[in-house]
Amino acid sequence: MMQEGDVFKTKSYGGLVVTKYINSQDVHVMFINTGYQTVTLASNIRQGLVKDRLSRSICGVGITGDIELKVNGQYLKEYMIWKGVLRRCYSEYCHNTRPTYAECSMSKDFQYFPYFMEWCSKQTGFGSLDDKGRPFTLDKDILIKGNKLYSEDACCFVPYEINNSFLKRGNKRGEYLIGVCKRKDRFIALLSRGNSIQNFLGSFATEIEAFDAYKQAKEAHIKSLAEKWKDQIDSRVYAALINWEISIND
Repeated sequence: MMQEGDVFKTKSYGGLVVTKYINSQDVHVMFINTGYQTVTLASNIRQGLVKDRLSRSICGVGITGDIELKVNGQYLKEYMIWKGVLRRCYSEYCHNTRPTYAECSMSKDFQYFPYFMEWCSKQTGFGSLDDKGRPFTLDKDILIKGNKLYSEDACCFVPYEINNSFLKRGNKRGEYLIGVCKRKDRFIALLSRGNSIQNFLGSFATEIEAFDAYKQAKEAHIKSLAEKWKDQIDSRVYAALINWEISIND
């Protein structure tokens, strides 16, 4: 029979120690690596199946804690968002397919799912749907331009239309300034409104003239989105959009 002080190995979470034995259905244990304590079955202990909810089990970083991750067989939406961010920040596969995320990381508090879940519940726009029925998305760099850290100070929930308007094409956009391409001896200014369609803004003699046309149109478009969604987005997001400036280095 098991007794207090017995140490067992688990398949994935290192060793645990029995802290109290009531019966085979009620065994109290503590994980040696993290200090996490739980109650489980003796059979689970012998088979090494007990889970350490304080281990960094998601991408080697994320801690799920004691929260039940599924309701009626479906993962919590907070969990799916959280896990997606962890993959963007810490998955080598993601970095191979989307290299811009290789520089991103998640704050220490956000790495703990119960904290992230509580944070979500307090955010304007969390759980909201846009005019096409799509959920608002988590954004990390509207409140802090160029931000690479997913944290409570930088993140917010915004409609897909707003989030998509800030996506950058990276190397696909070519060698010229943002919003500019060249055709023969003329510089063309093009504006994407967050979809696959690019609006022609004009043909110019110089690259900087084309960029200025793009800058004016893009900033006006962002302001129009701010006004459209003003009543459904965080006031901080609204202020950031109204004051947004396109830089020559974007």
